[in-house]
Amino acid sequence: MARVILNPDLPIQSLSGTLGNLTFRTVNGKTFVRMNRPTVPLSGTSPQKHRQQFRKMIVENCTREIQSRIEDLPRALMARKRIRDWVVILYNRLEPDIRSMTKLTRAILEEYDRRYKSE
Repeated sequence: MARVILNPDLPIQSLSGTLGNLTFRTVNGKTFVRMNRPTVPLSGTSPQKHRQQFRKMIVENCTREIQSRIEDLPRALMARKRIRDWVVILYNRLEPDIRSMTKLTRAILEEYDRRYKSE
């Protein structure tokens, strides 16, 4: 965990939420950040656990990519839950047809852009 020192001249004086693999937390007026390390599915795990880890990794990668496109940091933090919910819906819809992680990620991002970019 690391302490974040915000510029006092900027309108943002505290951050709370997750942006990509960084989680911001404000406690007693002090902002801290920690990095979430992604977990890669291991080949020795059970097929169901492997599939859950695979799903989580793709959803997090897509959510992080979409959040990075939002220029306003507080808006990106607030939009995370809604973006993640959309990505999960798209994952559930596209996953039965596409097995490759790269192709599935690209298909989710393209479908997201096509459907939700204007929102």
